[in-house]
Amino acid sequence: GIARATCVVHTVELRGCGVGSPAPALALTGSANDMAAMVNEAAKILDEGIAQRASAIDVIWVYGYGFPTYRGGLTYYADQIGLNNVVADLERFVEEYDDPELEPAPLLRQLAKEGKSFRDFERLDHLEA
Repeated sequence: GIARATCVVHTVELRGCGVGSPAPALALTGSANDMAAMVNEAAKILDEGIAQRASAIDVIWVYGYGFPTYRGGLTYYADQIGLNNVVADLERFVEEYDDPELEPAPLLRQLAKEGKSFRDFERLDHLEA
Protein backbone atom coordinates (compact mmCIF):
# COMPACT_ATOMS: atom_id res chain seq x y z
CA GLY A 1 0.00 0.00 0.00
CA ILE A 2 0.86 3.66 0.18
CA ALA A 3 2.75 3.44 3.50
CA ARG A 4 5.07 0.76 2.12
CA ALA A 5 5.35 2.55 -1.21
CA THR A 6 6.47 5.82 0.39
CA CYS A 7 9.56 3.99 1.63
CA VAL A 8 10.23 2.77 -1.91
CA VAL A 9 10.46 6.28 -3.37
CA HIS A 10 13.44 7.25 -1.22
CA THR A 11 15.76 5.02 -3.24
CA VAL A 12 16.08 5.68 -6.94
CA GLU A 13 18.47 3.02 -8.09
CA LEU A 14 17.28 1.42 -11.33
CA ARG A 15 16.89 -2.33 -11.54
CA GLY A 16 15.93 -4.83 -14.22
CA CYS A 17 13.42 -7.64 -14.03
CA GLY A 18 15.55 -10.47 -15.30
CA VAL A 19 16.73 -11.85 -18.60
CA GLY A 20 14.14 -11.72 -21.35
CA SER A 21 11.63 -9.56 -19.52
CA PRO A 22 11.49 -5.81 -20.02
CA ALA A 23 12.21 -3.62 -17.03
CA PRO A 24 9.09 -1.77 -15.92
CA ALA A 25 9.16 1.91 -16.81
CA LEU A 26 8.81 2.89 -13.16
CA ALA A 27 11.46 0.46 -11.93
CA LEU A 28 12.75 2.10 -8.79
CA THR A 29 14.36 -0.03 -6.11
CA GLY A 30 11.54 -1.82 -4.36
CA SER A 31 8.39 -2.75 -6.14
CA ALA A 32 7.74 -1.25 -9.58
CA ASN A 33 4.10 -2.21 -9.27
CA ASP A 34 3.87 -0.02 -6.14
CA MET A 35 5.10 2.95 -8.17
CA ALA A 36 2.73 2.21 -11.03
CA ALA A 37 -0.12 1.77 -8.54
CA MET A 38 0.67 5.16 -6.98
CA VAL A 39 0.60 6.84 -10.40
CA ASN A 40 -2.69 5.07 -11.08
CA GLU A 41 -4.13 6.38 -7.81
CA ALA A 42 -2.94 9.89 -8.71
CA ALA A 43 -4.90 9.63 -11.98
CA LYS A 44 -8.00 8.58 -10.01
CA ILE A 45 -7.54 11.53 -7.61
CA LEU A 46 -7.42 13.92 -10.56
CA ASP A 47 -10.35 12.30 -12.32
CA GLU A 48 -12.50 12.45 -9.16
CA GLY A 49 -11.71 16.14 -8.68
CA ILE A 50 -9.96 15.64 -5.34
CA ALA A 51 -7.01 17.53 -6.84
CA GLN A 52 -7.42 20.17 -9.54
CA ARG A 53 -4.08 19.57 -11.24
CA ALA A 54 -1.15 17.15 -11.16
CA SER A 55 1.22 19.71 -9.69
CA ALA A 56 -0.83 19.70 -6.46
CA ILE A 57 -0.20 15.96 -6.14
CA ASP A 58 3.50 16.45 -6.84
CA VAL A 59 3.83 19.03 -4.07
CA ILE A 60 2.36 16.53 -1.60
CA TRP A 61 4.72 13.78 -2.78
CA VAL A 62 7.86 15.93 -2.66
CA TYR A 63 7.22 17.82 0.58
CA GLY A 64 4.91 15.39 2.34
CA TYR A 65 6.28 11.97 1.45
CA GLY A 66 9.89 12.83 0.60
CA PHE A 67 9.74 11.92 -3.09
CA PRO A 68 13.12 12.87 -4.61
CA THR A 69 12.92 16.54 -5.60
CA TYR A 70 15.07 16.00 -8.67
CA ARG A 71 12.32 13.68 -9.97
CA GLY A 72 9.86 16.57 -9.72
CA GLY A 73 7.05 14.66 -8.03
CA LEU A 74 5.14 11.49 -8.76
CA THR A 75 3.10 12.66 -11.75
CA TYR A 76 5.96 14.68 -13.24
CA TYR A 77 8.17 11.60 -13.03
CA ALA A 78 5.45 9.50 -14.69
CA ASP A 79 5.22 12.11 -17.47
CA GLN A 80 8.97 11.81 -18.03
CA ILE A 81 8.73 8.03 -18.24
CA GLY A 82 5.75 8.28 -20.58
CA LEU A 83 2.19 7.52 -19.54
CA ASN A 84 1.94 4.91 -22.29
CA ASN A 85 4.77 3.03 -20.56
CA VAL A 86 3.03 3.31 -17.19
CA VAL A 87 -0.18 1.92 -18.71
CA ALA A 88 1.79 -0.94 -20.28
CA ASP A 89 3.39 -1.71 -16.89
CA LEU A 90 0.00 -1.71 -15.16
CA GLU A 91 -1.52 -3.99 -17.80
CA ARG A 92 1.37 -6.40 -17.40
CA PHE A 93 1.04 -6.33 -13.60
CA VAL A 94 -2.72 -7.05 -13.83
CA GLU A 95 -1.86 -10.20 -15.78
CA GLU A 96 1.16 -11.16 -13.66
CA TYR A 97 -0.45 -10.69 -10.27
CA ASP A 98 -4.10 -11.23 -11.24
CA ASP A 99 -4.91 -7.99 -9.41
CA PRO A 100 -7.79 -5.95 -10.86
CA GLU A 101 -6.83 -3.02 -8.58
CA LEU A 102 -3.88 -2.44 -10.90
CA GLU A 103 -6.15 -1.91 -13.91
CA PRO A 104 -5.18 1.47 -15.43
CA ALA A 105 -7.50 4.31 -14.43
CA PRO A 106 -9.67 5.67 -17.25
CA LEU A 107 -7.96 9.09 -17.13
CA LEU A 108 -4.51 7.49 -17.26
CA ARG A 109 -5.56 5.39 -20.26
CA GLN A 110 -7.08 8.41 -22.00
CA LEU A 111 -4.01 10.61 -21.51
CA ALA A 112 -1.70 7.83 -22.70
CA LYS A 113 -3.87 7.09 -25.75
CA GLU A 114 -3.91 10.77 -26.72
CA GLY A 115 -0.16 11.11 -26.20
CA LYS A 116 -0.72 13.63 -23.43
CA SER A 117 0.79 14.03 -19.99
CA PHE A 118 -0.54 14.81 -16.53
CA ARG A 119 0.59 18.40 -17.18
CA ASP A 120 -1.98 18.59 -19.99
CA PHE A 121 -4.82 17.85 -17.56
CA GLU A 122 -6.48 20.42 -15.35
CA ARG A 123 -9.87 19.97 -13.76
CA LEU A 124 -11.99 22.94 -14.75
CA ASP A 125 -15.46 21.99 -13.51
CA HIS A 126 -14.94 24.23 -10.47
CA LEU A 127 -15.11 27.18 -12.91
CA GLU A 128 -18.55 26.19 -14.23
CA ALA A 129 -21.45 27.96 -12.58
